[in-house]
Formats: sequence, C-alpha cells, structure tokens
Amino acid sequence: MSDRTVPTRRWIRDLPELLRGSVRTARSPARLTPGQRSRWKEMTAWRHLSSPWRVLPDFVVIGAQRGGTTSLYRNLITHAQIATCIRKEVHYFDAYFEEGPYWYRGHFPTAGALRRERRRVGGPVLTGEATPMYLVDPICRARLAELLPDAKLFVLLRDPVARAYSQYQVRVVNYDETASFETILEKDLALQADDPAALMSIRDQRLAETFPTGTEIARGLYTYQLEHLFELFPRENVFIEASEVMFADEEAYYRRACEFLGIADFAPDTFVAMRPPKYPDIEPETQERLDAFFRPHNERLFELLGRRLPWGRPAGPA
Repeated sequence: MSDRTVPTRRWIRDLPELLRGSVRTARSPARLTPGQRSRWKEMTAWRHLSSPWRVLPDFVVIGAQRGGTTSLYRNLITHAQIATCIRKEVHYFDAYFEEGPYWYRGHFPTAGALRRERRRVGGPVLTGEATPMYLVDPICRARLAELLPDAKLFVLLRDPVARAYSQYQVRVVNYDETASFETILEKDLALQADDPAALMSIRDQRLAETFPTGTEIARGLYTYQLEHLFELFPRENVFIEASEVMFADEEAYYRRACEFLGIADFAPDTFVAMRPPKYPDIEPETQERLDAFFRPHNERLFELLGRRLPWGRPAGPA
C-alpha cells in the first residue's frame, strides 16, 4: 500500500509552493461555502498545508462514465480497511492538475491516521478516489501513470450503446439538453470519422480537444483507451469487468475486488446501486445503427481482454 509521505527536505524546499496553494484554496469561494466546509467535500487551506503528511491513493476507479463507478466507490468505502477520500471525484488529473500534487494529497488521510486504523483493524488500510474522466482522456492516463505508477485501477465497462444513451439522458436531466439523441449523434465526430481508431489513438492532446462537439460515442470506444493504459500500467494492476456483470452478482464481484486489493472479503448488508430515473427507451433504428458502429470495435476489445462481455441488449435505464 502507499502510505508514503513527502520527504522532509523536499516539503521544506517546496514550502513557498505549499503556502501559495493554501492561500489559493482559502480564497476560492466555491471551496469555502459553509455546507462544503462542514461536510469536508472540498479542499481547505489546512488540508493543503498538511499535505506533506498525507498519502497518495492506493487505488483509483477510473471509468467508465455511466458505468456504475459511483455504486462501486460507495460500496468500497464501507469496507473497514478502506479510508475515504474527502470527495468521490477529485478530478485532479484533468480539471485541477495545475494545483499540483500537494493539492491532490490534501484529499486523502494522513499517514498517521492510516497507521492507527491499521492497528485497529489488524490489517492494511487503503484509500482511493473515483474519477471516470481518467480512463477516456489520454493526457489523464499519462499523468496518472507518472504520479501513481503502482496504483490499482478499477475499470467498469458498460455496453457502449447503453452508456452513450445514458450519458445523453444526464445532459437532458441536469443540463437542460433539448436536442434529440439522434441530433446529438449527427454532430459526434467519433461516429462520423472515417477512422475512429486513429482519433482515439491520439496521445498528445486532451479528449475535449480531439472531440470538441461531444464524447458520447468516444467514451465507449474502450479498446483504444485500454491499449494505452496497458502501455502505462501492468495488466495485473487493472481490474476490468463489465458493469452488467457487477450488478448481476454484486457479492461475487466485490469478493474479487477485495482479492484484487489484498484486503479481507466483505459483504455489506445492502449494496449501494445508484439507479437513474426512468427515461424512454432508445429508438430501435438508433440502437441498430450504434450496434453496427460499435461491433468491430467491441470485437477488438474482446480480443484484447481475451474474453467476451455480455453486451447486445437494447439501451435503456436498467
């Protein structure tokens, strides 16, 4: 596990950076509202200043969006051997990378707190976060590997048609999207590209720069995301499963997840399952079109994984 703190000489050398970062944090109104402060949902100046004594995460749930990552993380943090991050999605490697690694450390427990927990439970105590953007964005993947080369990674892959339709429904509910799903697809560069694999294989720019008009389809092209991930991390450090498999047999999935992390098996009294509100089924013609688009990419994925995933059902809220 990773309970390394910053060496004394280094954090003393970096003290000006630490002070500047804590001042920026204290001055950010979005991070200092009373509700956020009381619930420790956002960074505070004190957590930033104390970051040299805090640990980096042992595991990260990196995706995919709309694939069950919230359910996975909320279940994992109920385990006695997992200490929580102050928020599920830190977004360090995409949105807050300029804040620096001390800011990132500020989201996790201190090494001393973990030592006390280890003595209490009689075994290792881990910590982690879950940000689905990390899987799909090549720059995030590279940054993740540079800072956390030994981290254990969780990847949940949902049927890409169902995943894309679910992402669209989030836009409808949360962002007042009025265009139809079919209209959105007409602007999707991944769907319109002559060679989507070539676009997904770009390594030197952010995902939003490659697909400025939207990522509903790109996020479901898992093969090319994983190919790059396997260049950066050993495969034994990446736990990949279909979301459908996790929800079909949660007890079996979490037993394997605990084995992957090297912690005791557990079964919560009630598994958390974040279910979206009901929404209309996808149009049959759209389902057929997207099934045909994803079919060769899924076949390449199955070859990469050495097994098939249980996909092919109509896209809906289940």
